[in-house]
Parts: sequence; structure tokens; C-alpha cells
Amino acid sequence: MQRLSYDPKHPKYKIFDVEFSLEIFSYKNVYGLDPDRSELKVEGDKAILTARGLTWAGGREKCEGGAMLLVEKLDSDSPRLRFKVEAAFREKLRAVKVIVHNLKGEDVTSDHSANLPLPWGGLTFDYPRWDYEYMLKMPIVFLRDGDSYTYFSAKDEVVSPKRFSFIPIEDEEKVVDVELIYEAPANFASDIINSAPWEMGTTKETVVEAGKFFDWVADTYNFSTYEKRADVPEWMREVSLVLSIHGMHFSGYIFNTYKEMLTVLKWFADRMEGRRLLVYLPGGEGRYYWQYGDYRPEPRLGGVGEFRKFIDGAKELNVKVMPMFGANCTNREHPDFPEYGPISLLHDASGTLFHGNRPDWSTDRSYDPGWQIWLNPAAPAWQEKLLNSLTGMIDEYDLSAIFLDTHDTWTNDPYYQVYEGWKDIKAELRSKYPDLLIAGELWYDALIGITPLTQWGGPAHWPGIFEKYARSTPHLCYPSPCRGSTGVHEFGYGPFAMPTLSKGQIPMVTIVDGTLATAPDKLMDYVKLGEEYAENFLEK
Repeated sequence: MQRLSYDPKHPKYKIFDVEFSLEIFSYKNVYGLDPDRSELKVEGDKAILTARGLTWAGGREKCEGGAMLLVEKLDSDSPRLRFKVEAAFREKLRAVKVIVHNLKGEDVTSDHSANLPLPWGGLTFDYPRWDYEYMLKMPIVFLRDGDSYTYFSAKDEVVSPKRFSFIPIEDEEKVVDVELIYEAPANFASDIINSAPWEMGTTKETVVEAGKFFDWVADTYNFSTYEKRADVPEWMREVSLVLSIHGMHFSGYIFNTYKEMLTVLKWFADRMEGRRLLVYLPGGEGRYYWQYGDYRPEPRLGGVGEFRKFIDGAKELNVKVMPMFGANCTNREHPDFPEYGPISLLHDASGTLFHGNRPDWSTDRSYDPGWQIWLNPAAPAWQEKLLNSLTGMIDEYDLSAIFLDTHDTWTNDPYYQVYEGWKDIKAELRSKYPDLLIAGELWYDALIGITPLTQWGGPAHWPGIFEKYARSTPHLCYPSPCRGSTGVHEFGYGPFAMPTLSKGQIPMVTIVDGTLATAPDKLMDYVKLGEEYAENFLEK
């Protein structure tokens, strides 16, 4: 974590026994409140801190601008507070920071991890970006002091960045400053900023407060508990085992042809009911990721004829098929890329192009797949292209499910709001295909309303929160039982272990070349696991 190398001289104000200060950020500099032009008023359970001027450069320079911190006690007899910031300036504002000073604390719990120790330099947690070390799926974090926790949460009706920084105070034992940073949606950024409301309180049980928060998210973003969700088809409620049958690696290596996929499917359907199976097809369109943006049966896997035989065979066995699609990724080498790509590029708030996770697909160790371009699903041209790709495959092959890879990728794009794009895409698909299952890779809280099935469940230290609203499977990278291969996924290999049975996670087995021939005993273990899942968690 990087910090200012001087005292910024930002004034502190004690409100309801909590010490606050503020920082205001444009896209050019950081500012504090001018103490000579600031006033604090407290009336009963409400307080307003008003600044009619700002300072910068360690308080040595003054400028026009203003800010208000509004603080409200939620319970007169408890320390629960709600507060928000409003600010105005002469140029476009990016973010506002509330600093809560001198709290007792020794470690931090979030959906990322439990009781994470605070290093000397501090910790920053980021929501909802996945490409930070300490990423959050929910903007609620807990600071522990003994057997009690102080929680901080942001209840926002719009998906926007929230950052939580915990900075130990030098020469003070277990004393921490907490920074709560709200960043405005970049496509609406202006010279006025109104933060989402923050909440601060205490609790003995983090899981209880986190559960309340997730219930608020579900209510605000309009999705129901899993049992009542209209976007979970009835056939999905019978699935107890997912077959992840890998097709073609980025390099062109073939794990399974369409004919071999059907052989795998028949093997499982001979041993358990077809309605209990869902087939997931990573690399089923050809070279993994390279083919993203151009979906069709791959000639080297058997082409259109063999793919149709596979689809028809699955239907005869009462098995649903779920191909994989790049949600926000394409290949700039595709001939039609100029028509939709350059006007749909994904950006960070400042306008920097987003380059994503940059895998080492070919193992040349450059981590520079320049052909792999990240696009915004809310950009009209890419949204139209993606929808045409999805509906074309759904219509041609009567698909029951689709899987959106990396759909959880989020940036504060200054042109289009990413999450709003997914809402539009889902609405369009649901209007045409009411029984279509829309699944996705990872999640953040509001995104659960888009995809009721993901490849990442809830935090183990908060049991029940995620599975109240969704289901997961193991991730695409889960190793195959035959040799630990991760198939199309860039990890390559990993230690294999049978997954444990839990209601929130539907079992999934990775099938690469040789799995059926060399690991039939392990595959039978998966059959038994699928049957156990159905027996324990599904209606008969």
C-alpha cells in the first residue's frame, strides 16, 4: 500500500465518540477540509459537518470547493452509525474518503478471508474488482478487537467501487485508522459527488451481520432465494452432477472430440439418470479463448455434423448441455473485430484500457496475449455481437443453458456501466428463452441476480449466505481425476481430491483425454457423489 510521505494536515472531528476526517479526490489531486471554513452541528442523533472551502499540499494551499459529512445514530443506545459524504468542486470528482481514526483492532474478516492479520503497511480491500490481491464480493468488512467486531459496510443501489483500507498506527499497539473510499460511477462523474451511505456498528458474529447485508442486496437488486428464483429452470433443480468435458486447448491440443464427448456422456447416463446430469463444454468451440467471439462447432473436433450428433445424443439421454462463451473477451484477429471491438473496449475510470488477467497461454512466459481484447458488455456494439452469438447457437442447437466466462470482470468504465449491460443482456435472453439457464464464472453480490449458478461459492467462514440465493460448482480449473490436468485452463496441473458434499456446491468432474479409460473407479465415485447430492438436497 502506498501512502503520502507527509502529514496532510486534514482536520479531525469527533462525532458521537468517533473521530472522523475527510479527503476529496478529483482526477488530478487530493484535497482536505479547510478548518477555518468548516462547522460541525450536532442535534440529537444527527450531525452535519460542513466545509465551505478545501485545502491541498499539506494544508498549505487553499481553494474553493465544499463538502458535507452527514452522520446519523441508528440506535440511540448503541454505537451504530450511518454516514455519507456530499462534495462539490471546480472540476470532475472521482472519489471521497471517510477516515475513522484510532480504532482498536488486530485483524480483519471479509468474504475474502477470516481474521487476516494486519501487516505493518496495512491492508486494502477492493469491491467489486477481481484483479486486486484482496478483492471483495460484498462491501462489508469487520475489524476484530478481542471477541468483538466493528463492521463497515456500504449500501449502494448502484454497483460502484468501494475500498476499505486498514492502517496500523505507528508506535500504537493494535490501533488502526480505517479508510472508507467511495468512487463515483465514472460515466456519471461530475463536479458534484454523493457517496453511498456507509454503516458502522459492532457485532459478536460476523456471519450474522454479513447475512443481513446480503439479504439487503437481494432485496435491492431484486432477486429471490434460490428455491423461489424464476430464472432457475425446473430441470436445473434436478441436476446433481456436472460433467466438465474439455474440448480444445488454446494451443490446439484436443482433449475430447464431439464423438468422444458423447461416449463420456453415455458412460455416465448408463450409471445414473440423465436428468441428473449437466454437460459443460470448455473449449467446445475450438481453441480456448482464441476462438472467443466466433462461436461454431470446431472442424478438428468433428465439425457441425458430429456436434449435432452430440447434441441429439444428449437430448435422447435427457441430458442438458451448457457451452461456454466469452462474456467480455474476443480475439482482435477475427475479421469482423473492427466492426464491434474498437468502440466497445473496456476501460478503467481514468480512461486507461483494461487488459484483464493476461494468461500465459502458450507458455512463452511473456504474459502478453495482445490478441486477447476485453470489451464492455454494456457497449452497444459488443452487446449486439454477443447476443447474436448466443442466440445463434441457442436457436441452432436448442441449447438449455449457457455459461458466461469472466462475466464477473468489472471496471468503473467511463463510457458504459458494466453491470447494467448484464441486466440488459439477461432481460433480452429471458424474454426469448424463459427456460434458459444463464450461468457464469465468479460473482459479486449484485451479480448473483444475473447468474444463479457460478463456479465459486460463498466463504467457508460464512456458511449459508451464498447458498441461500445461488448454487455453485467447482471451478473450471479443478483437476481431472486421471492425471491432475486442468484441461483448457491455464493452470496446467493441480493436486486432485474428491470434493466434499455440500448443499451449495453441485459436484463437477473434469474430463480430459484418458480420463474415462484410466480413472473409471474415480468416475464411479463421482456417480455416487451425484446420487448422494440428489438424495440429500434435491426433491425426489
